[in-house]
Amino acid sequence: MPRRTFRSRHALSVGATALLVAAGCGDDATRPVPAQEHDAGAPIVDLVVDANRNGALDPGAPDEDAGEDAFGPAAGAAFLANVDDDDDDGVPDAEDAVVNGAADIADLAPLAVRAWPAAPDGAAGTLAVENAGHVRLFRVAGPAADPASYVEVVDPGAVELAADELREGVRFAIEGREFAASIAEGAWDGTVRVSLTVHRADGAAVGADAVLLRVAPLLLQYNTAPADEVYYSDGGRFNAGFAGGVQAMADAAGVPLVGLDLPGGFRDFDPWTQDFFDVGYTSIPGPGGAPVGLHVAVRSAQPDRTAGRIVETHFAGPDWGTVFVHQDDWSGEDHGYSMNSFGNWDVVPPYGAYPLGRNVWGSGERAGERPDAAFVDFVRAQRVQPEIVLDTSWLLVGHVDEVFSWVQADGPRGWRLLVADPTLAREMLRQLSELGHGDATLFSGKSWIDWDFGNEYPADVTVDEILGDADLMAASQQAQLRTDEMLAELREETGLADDEITPMPFVYEDVFGGLVAHQPGTVNLLHVNGHVVVPDPFGPVVEGVDVFRKDVEDRLGALGLRVFFADDWDVYHRNLGEVHCGTNVTRRMDLRWWESGR
Repeated sequence: MPRRTFRSRHALSVGATALLVAAGCGDDATRPVPAQEHDAGAPIVDLVVDANRNGALDPGAPDEDAGEDAFGPAAGAAFLANVDDDDDDGVPDAEDAVVNGAADIADLAPLAVRAWPAAPDGAAGTLAVENAGHVRLFRVAGPAADPASYVEVVDPGAVELAADELREGVRFAIEGREFAASIAEGAWDGTVRVSLTVHRADGAAVGADAVLLRVAPLLLQYNTAPADEVYYSDGGRFNAGFAGGVQAMADAAGVPLVGLDLPGGFRDFDPWTQDFFDVGYTSIPGPGGAPVGLHVAVRSAQPDRTAGRIVETHFAGPDWGTVFVHQDDWSGEDHGYSMNSFGNWDVVPPYGAYPLGRNVWGSGERAGERPDAAFVDFVRAQRVQPEIVLDTSWLLVGHVDEVFSWVQADGPRGWRLLVADPTLAREMLRQLSELGHGDATLFSGKSWIDWDFGNEYPADVTVDEILGDADLMAASQQAQLRTDEMLAELREETGLADDEITPMPFVYEDVFGGLVAHQPGTVNLLHVNGHVVVPDPFGPVVEGVDVFRKDVEDRLGALGLRVFFADDWDVYHRNLGEVHCGTNVTRRMDLRWWESGR
């Protein structure tokens, strides 16, 4: 079995007065239930949840009976996987049996047994929660705003209710202990059915009711969502130059840049901040229907990657949960290590029938070219961001961000796709040569590393030397063919038109039988609120102008983006990565996923 560690309808009835709580369980007022036509002698057997997803318990509201299909447009009530740590004691809230302060109350979903004031002596009810092992149920025994009022129900599979409790009504609150993690047959799909049956003293059945609730999915973030923080691995002087370039962009965008102090110290320093964790968001309707939820730091499915522990050491705490999902047998024989890095996982921004965007990742046909199966299953189990899988097996590193990126832009979608285009790079170089600039130098002052012997050697090369390098030209031609295949698949899935795609020119090379950017891969950039930081291309300088750098400025500036450059050569580019690989972001994803129809 995969190892999964998470750190994280009823009948309309009488107008009696009942203690009902607003979504989030934060309203301890006694709320009168509106009077409705009803036979005063008829029993009330009524479970109430936020089935119409407006953030309140509204008996008799439209869609109150929704919930038989937990994944349709009328999907009924939702509850959070309460994986944050609101009391900051190192234990996720879902793993203890208490409510951890006022903030934790907001992470609970309300459930109520509606009052039956005329319940006769001897009447009794039984409330039962199916799939109870995935949730924790609390009984609210006092003011709803008081955490001490919440008492864990030890056996939520059979909660006995006496006649006096049926007369008064009973309030509960529910939290998830984990996310749905698999779409496999027999796996928990994230739903919990709660039923109520009531009998008279003689055993005669009075009535029954049931509601269906669904654990909120984890949304993975897309590049055009508003950013709150930007991260990089703090290596001191080792990557200070790179950090300076990112800092300039972050300052202009008004977003803090945070240097992460990685676990394990410099000996285990991992500069690939995009790869060892990602950030998601989960929420339920709160007061007024606005999302109430928490961020989740997701550790990459790479158990031996020390830097991945940053999800615990830096992020876990109030309003931040963590998730770590990977196969139990982590021999690596049936998946590719690099494919589990989050540079290989992205989200197409929202469009059309996909208001939450679509997960996109790279894979291949052979076992060693695929991501971890348990993590893939986990992502699919969230259901609300349907996938697009592309073949990235031709790349040495194998990541989607080496070929595609998404940025904010005017237009119906509000975003544009950037695509690597080695043919355009070759054409730019050819034109320079024809204009008499074949001796213009690229990569001036930079050096490569000889991986066989560990020594450095100059990277300086002229335009004509690149054009005359048959291996570079062949690798670039192959990269173009494979990129075209990926783009065709993406266009078929998304309906992208030509004027929604911007090419990003750079040449490829073949390293160890896989392709990788030879020039800094400018498509592998970081987008933050209409600002981008791009790897400095160190292109040929003609009359004092770096031709490739100006091309990037013109190309992205035409989209309304403000362009910054970072020197990522030493730490990232010559080690097979770029700016996006070395950064990460927390973005605002407070979307109403429950309106997506999924």
